[in-house]
This record gives sequence, C-alpha cells and structure tokens, in this order.
Amino acid sequence: MTPRQTSHRLKSKPSQVCAVLALLLGTATFAVFAANPGDEVIIVYNTRMRESKDVAAYYAERRQVPANQIFGFALSTNENMTRAEFRDSLQKPLCVRA
Repeated sequence: MTPRQTSHRLKSKPSQVCAVLALLLGTATFAVFAANPGDEVIIVYNTRMRESKDVAAYYAERRQVPANQIFGFALSTNENMTRAEFRDSLQKPLCVRA
C-alpha cells in the first residue's frame, strides 16, 4: 500500500482514527493513575493465626498496599469452611468494612 493510499484510507475513516487515539490515550492515563500496584488490592488475613497476619504484612509491604485496605477477620482455622461460615465470618463483614 502506498503512502497516498494509506492517507486516503485514514481520511475516509476519521471516526475510527479518533477512536483508536482515544483508546490509546485512555490506556496511558489509566496506567499513570494505577502506577501503584497495591491501589487495586485488598488483603484479608485470619486473626486467629499469627502466620496469616505475618504473610499479610509481608505482602502489603511488597505490593505497597495501603493500610486501610488490609482487613483481619476471625476465621476458621480448619482447611475448609462451609458456605455459611464464609458468608457470616468473611463476606458480610468485609462488605461492611470495605
């Protein structure tokens, strides 16, 4: 394709060119505002397990997660939890605090 043909194609589709430019600018702007990887993260740890808090603190420091996005809950220390335990001890309290 010659430069003249390319120029003609761009002139005939200005709305597509504008859309692509807007998308690129929007993506670049988002990257600037989300520069800190921890801004979009919350950390949940089990207050009944000391190791859980240690891991949460380590992760928060590494990912630069703000302190107001770190939540401790008294969760089961078993390997599994029922749906009711999940809902009552984690999901509902997290919705209130977050």
